[in-house]
Amino acid sequence: MLAFLRLVLTFCAILAIFYNALALYVRLRYHAALKQRWRELGASGDPGTFLREGMKRYDRSIRRKLIHLVYVLPPSVILLIVYVINFM
Repeated sequence: MLAFLRLVLTFCAILAIFYNALALYVRLRYHAALKQRWRELGASGDPGTFLREGMKRYDRSIRRKLIHLVYVLPPSVILLIVYVINFM
């Protein structure tokens, strides 16, 4: 039982590291795309405001919420494989 608990905790730690890395990567890419869009538009005014509003839109977007599937999909696939192997 202790070995199983250690396995689960290790798996959760790996998923947490992967989630944070993926969330940071996607957020930085979105920020870079906003900067590029600001340059292409050639708009006047404060680019900081444009970037803040764009990041607020990102924070409310479905894309940000889909990253949470990192916590759901791998355990689901593992449980499905265990079920198929043992009971089918």
